Order: sequence, then C-alpha cells, then structure tokens
Amino acid sequence: MLNKDVQYGDIHMISKSLKYFAASVAFVSNSLARDKLMGLASNVSLILYKCTLPIKNYSSVCHADCWNNNLVFKYQVSKRPVDCLLADFQLARINGVVDHFFERNYSLYNVLNQ
Repeated sequence: MLNKDVQYGDIHMISKSLKYFAASVAFVSNSLARDKLMGLASNVSLILYKCTLPIKNYSSVCHADCWNNNLVFKYQVSKRPVDCLLADFQLARINGVVDHFFERNYSLYNVLNQ
C-alpha cells in the first residue's frame, strides 16, 4: 500500500528533481550558508536519497503531499475551525523522520509565503 518516496526514492531520478537547485540556493541571502549549500551540490542527490530511506524503529507514515488543498477543516457555527484532517494519501509512504522535517518545512514555507 505505501510506496517508496516518489521524488527521491530512486537515486537515478533525483537529478531531474534538482534542475532548479542552484537557482534556489542563489536566493539564500547569507553568503556563508549559500556557499555551504553549493558545496553540497555534487552530493545532494545521495543526501536526499539517504534522508528518505526507512530507518528501523524510527520510521513512520509520511503524508508527502501536505498543502492547503489536502487539509479538511470542520468549523463551528461561529466560523471558527475546531478540527482538521489530512486528505489525499496517494503519495503516502514509510520514511525516516528526517523526511517529515523536510515536508513540514516545505509546507510552512508555502503557507507563509502566500
């Protein structure tokens, strides 16, 4: 039922996902951080692949598509949200906890930039 990571689970396909890596890193304003990130460029495929591998005793289900249209809210009559659930589990997979960190940061980045 749960598949390996769609984007980074096949190390040979990762390079297609990274075509905008350098352009994204260029937006980092801290020059020290930007230089460190660019220094990882040659190994970033392997790093991302390793981050998505399941880890015995530390893996969990990762939703993998957490964005505003996959959140369903229940509201009170006063229009105040009282409950929330995730929908759309077609990309769900079992991953190590590091991947959850990336997904949460990505989700927060998207929400806060809108």
